[in-house]
Amino acid sequence: MLCRFALCALLALVAPMARAQDRAAPLILDLDGVLSLSERPWLGRRDFVAALGEVLPGLWLTPYARGEATADPFRWSVTATFGSDDGSRATGTRVACARYGLSTRDRFRDEGFTSPAGFALMQELLPQFDDAEAWPDGAVARLYCSVTWDDARVVAILPEGPARSGLEARFAVVERLAGGGAVQPGLYGQTGFRLRARGGAADTRFEVESARVVLTLGHQQVTFRSFLMGGGV
Repeated sequence: MLCRFALCALLALVAPMARAQDRAAPLILDLDGVLSLSERPWLGRRDFVAALGEVLPGLWLTPYARGEATADPFRWSVTATFGSDDGSRATGTRVACARYGLSTRDRFRDEGFTSPAGFALMQELLPQFDDAEAWPDGAVARLYCSVTWDDARVVAILPEGPARSGLEARFAVVERLAGGGAVQPGLYGQTGFRLRARGGAADTRFEVESARVVLTLGHQQVTFRSFLMGGGV
């Protein structure tokens, strides 16, 4: 009986490794699809999750820190993994998106980002240090998303050339920030880089403020920030 138990335990360890070795080629991130989500800040949480699922295959929703109740009508957040090829929760990937409105912006501005009472709310809504500064006149809410992965066997590395081309197709200005290059090796031996784009699409409904694509030694990440304008309510 003991031998049988040991054999079962060994098989339980080997089977996931075999599936990982036999899995299809890694997912190629749809950068344009991810960035296109920045142009839909008016979507509610359910519709945004559906849109995420269209550009990030294998989306698997995960629990997230929920802050105290507020009266902010624009507040929602979502965290998930993506990239699984068998319908299970993937490892080494994470997507986190959050939207909040003017009342929450004013609270963060007044209390800062170190308030013990608002810590869970900050974890949930992912405020950036310069949200209030970047907030356009006439905007009623901010949307922020980050897509991160640290295993190139699950999601392929996005090289700097295609990343820059993808950003240039949607933004007026793309710049390479310090911290990339040979002194900053990237995941799996690739050359690291940090790209920042500004001046995205804008109309009466939304304004896409910025996006970034970063490759470091530990992970790759795509982020964007956009705003819901009054005309999109």
